[in-house]
Amino acid sequence: MILKELMQKFSWEQISVRFFELYPPYNEDIPPVFEPVWKELDRLLPLSIKSDITIFIDPCEYGYDVYGQNGTMNEYTGKLESFAWEEWLEMSISKKTFDEFPEIDIVCHCISEMTTLGLDQKTIEEEKLEIDRRMADIDSGKVKTISWE
Repeated sequence: MILKELMQKFSWEQISVRFFELYPPYNEDIPPVFEPVWKELDRLLPLSIKSDITIFIDPCEYGYDVYGQNGTMNEYTGKLESFAWEEWLEMSISKKTFDEFPEIDIVCHCISEMTTLGLDQKTIEEEKLEIDRRMADIDSGKVKTISWE
């Protein structure tokens, strides 16, 4: 099942209540901040190409790790927060994730990950460009890094 199909099983009211339970630090911000995100995701259509990326969710020390694997090569794709929302909507959910989490939790964790860099796609794209610029500065030696050792 792709993310868009899973999302269509729930209303904003159901998602906001569960998001509130899963992410208590966001409690006051959930309705005004995440409702426009939900409405935009509901409006968007998945890309017309079949994504090879499968979404996985694992519990970790800071909450939940949402990441992707390339399904055709079964290799780690990495964090997904910089993918366009239309790409997310086309991604399938792993059987392992369905086995370990309620469906509504999967949707909430994906929305949380999707909004890591911003609450709209324009902001996310700007953040991606800034990260790329900073990485280029590091790679070129323009910026010096400090070793943790």
